[in-house]
This record gives sequence, C-alpha cells and structure tokens, in this order.
Amino acid sequence: MAVSIQVSGAVLVKVGPQGCADNNLAALGYTANGVRIQEEDFFEEVHSDERGGEAGPPVELVYHGKRVRVTLELVKWDAAVADQLAARLGVTTPEPGKQYEAGIVMIGGTKAFRLVLKSAVGSWDLPVAIVRGQFEMNKGSRASRLLMAFECYPDSNGYIYKPYTGP
Repeated sequence: MAVSIQVSGAVLVKVGPQGCADNNLAALGYTANGVRIQEEDFFEEVHSDERGGEAGPPVELVYHGKRVRVTLELVKWDAAVADQLAARLGVTTPEPGKQYEAGIVMIGGTKAFRLVLKSAVGSWDLPVAIVRGQFEMNKGSRASRLLMAFECYPDSNGYIYKPYTGP
C-alpha cells in the first residue's frame, strides 16, 4: 500500500444500548476536527535483582489486555440522545444529573453503550463503550460544543472495535 495522506471524512457518531442492532442505533451528531482514538495497553512489569530490583528496569513485561479511549467534540448533536449518554448508564429512562446507586455492574449488566463512528473511509464499531471522564458543554451566545469521552472494552468475543459496514 502506498504512503498517502489519510482523510476519513465527516464523522457521524451513532449510539445505542450495548448489544443493539444496527437499525436501533440513534444519530448523536457530527464532530468538529474529527474523533480522537487512543489505544491503551496494560502491562505488568516483572523486576529482578539481576537488574537492580524494583529500582531497575523490568526483566519482563506481562501483557494484561487493552482498552480504547474515544474523545469527541460535537458541534451538531441530538440533545435527547446526548441526555441518554449524560446519564452514564444504558437505561430505558435516563435521568441526567441523577447519581445512581453504587455497585452497578456496567459491562456484565449491559449498562454500557454501543458506539459507532461512521465516516466515508474506515468506520468503527465499538460494541462496549462506557461514558467516562469529561461530559462538558458550553452555554452562551456562541455555538455550543459538546465534549465527551468513552472508554471501550472487549465484547464477549474479545473485540474492542471492528469495521462498521451498516447504514
């Protein structure tokens, strides 16, 4: 493959409950300056006295999986869909601003979301996405922007993301 400039085009962000079908996804909106996607791997460092113990460099690294962080800055969005995400839980009747009881299992309890990043080139499907970190919006006389961040984890088949080919 030749080296070339990569432009995926405008990104339409779609969301739905964890495990929902393509036709049940709702359009959240469009981003400004694209979507930021960061893959983070987890490793355990194994130290040995042969290299200075805990003070020295590791003699081995043990891989413990990964997650993907997705950061969005939306300039055009559906407020009702954003309210569902602001509730942080994939529930039938979200209540943004309400603190839910502690101890809710997000992934196993299917309280996460399905996140789709649809573009002309290279659309992504992230089946287990949890709204974490910022959920920020400006209000005033200028056009509002909605900033939000997701952490995405593997589904039951081990996929954190896969290509999206739906509508």
